[in-house]
Amino acid sequence: EDTLQNIKDTERTIVKSFLVQTAQALFYYGEQNEQLSVNPEYVSLKKSLAEVDEHFRQQVAIYNAAVTNYNFWGKLFAYRWVSRLMKHKEKELIS
Repeated sequence: EDTLQNIKDTERTIVKSFLVQTAQALFYYGEQNEQLSVNPEYVSLKKSLAEVDEHFRQQVAIYNAAVTNYNFWGKLFAYRWVSRLMKHKEKELIS
C-alpha cells in the first residue's frame, strides 16, 4: 500500500498500459487456440479479468467525481480562504 501511494502519474500510466497490452495479448492468443478458448480455467480467468476491469472503472468514476467536488469547493469564493488556510492542493483526475 505504501508503494502504491508513492507511484507517480507517469509511472501509473506506464503500468496501466503494460497491463492492458498483456491482457489484450492473452485474450488474442487464447481466442486463436480452439482448445484454450473452451478451457474452463481460461473462461474463468477471462470472466474474472472482465469483472476486475468493471470494478476498476467504477472506482475511477467514483474517485473522479469526489475529486471534481473537492476541487470545486476549493475554488469557490466563500470557501477559498478555508482551503488556503488548510493548505489544500488541487487533486488530479485519473484517466
